[in-house]
Amino acid sequence: MPTLEVSKKDLEKLTKKKFSMNALEDVLEYVKGEVDGVDGDTLKVECKETNRPDLWSTEGIARELRAKLGSQKGIVNYKVEKSDVEIIVDKNLSKIRPAIAGAVVRGINIDENLLLQMIQIQEKVCETFGRKRREAAMGIYDFDIMKPPIHYKGFRDKEIEFIPLEWKVAMRPSEILIQHDKGKKFAHLLKDTKVYPILIDSNDLVASMPPIINSNDTGKVTEETKNLFVEVTGFDQDTVEVALEVILMALADRGGKIYSCKIKFPKECKMKSIVTPKFDTKKISFDKEQIFTKTGLKLKDSQIKDLLEKARYKVKIKGNKIDLEYSAYRKDIFHAVDVIEDLLISYGYNNIVPQKIEMDVKGSQQKEILLQDFVREGCIGLGLQEVQTFNLTSYEIQ
Repeated sequence: MPTLEVSKKDLEKLTKKKFSMNALEDVLEYVKGEVDGVDGDTLKVECKETNRPDLWSTEGIARELRAKLGSQKGIVNYKVEKSDVEIIVDKNLSKIRPAIAGAVVRGINIDENLLLQMIQIQEKVCETFGRKRREAAMGIYDFDIMKPPIHYKGFRDKEIEFIPLEWKVAMRPSEILIQHDKGKKFAHLLKDTKVYPILIDSNDLVASMPPIINSNDTGKVTEETKNLFVEVTGFDQDTVEVALEVILMALADRGGKIYSCKIKFPKECKMKSIVTPKFDTKKISFDKEQIFTKTGLKLKDSQIKDLLEKARYKVKIKGNKIDLEYSAYRKDIFHAVDVIEDLLISYGYNNIVPQKIEMDVKGSQQKEILLQDFVREGCIGLGLQEVQTFNLTSYEIQ
């Protein structure tokens, strides 16, 4: 579970609301967060929501609290301006690390809080959601010193060298994997490769060697930086696009303007050229009766609509049917039960009034279970081993 460092003043600034410590501990329950330590203005918040990378930053927590507290409900519509920036993927990466998504963020005012959060969200998303950089590795660069189009291609060891971040001399990729701290930590991700993935601009300025390390030329982002280039690489295009949107939302919440990138894939990657970010939405529908049967709450349509809008859904209720639209980065939504959980979080678990048990019954095992236990013990006595697998289940049941 990610543990985040959050500035209380910064969180209050982003939510436009002051909190006492007791009140803050209460509202953090909306994001399954718990204060694990306090050092002056800095809070250590343990986020127990492991399926929501959009919450793993001060910006993400503030975004969710604005909805839960009623100041900004429904889907957040992030505006994406068109740009002529292209990322050209080379065919020699089709079997190495082919998926990539990118964007440009302009007009960002970077202060100490934003710098810390950029580093934190990059680390948390790549380590947890990105499976320790295997499925998603992120790079953030000073775009003003880069010349598009950006090329993403593979180089053999003797064909390229660059100065890695926080280093002083140029190194070949194999040397970085042996000598640099990040190289040694993540060398297994490029094990046995003969071609190293490199992100490089049209002036042959190396930006990074994904998923290992940024270059020292473009990878230093400071408070003087105004325009950023952001990219995410991996194996699954959908995964890298989610990771990209998570960081872009945080930067946009800080006042940055998002500009798109066109990703041009070679035919060997078997992917069509696309424009990122997409900020797509998905839809789900279910019967309103499921809310009552699963929660016991008798809610009016207006209450259901309000609670789901506080969970960032676009809601339409017609008769017994609820039609919802939600942001596609919510990869944790598979079933109506996931939506109802969000409704309950908005309602507040502490606000649910327990009911007295009306039935007084004596429990006992069913005859079928007793027979199964008898047969099981007999099989064990015969030296058989019991194995439970998922072979006899299905995707629908799960």
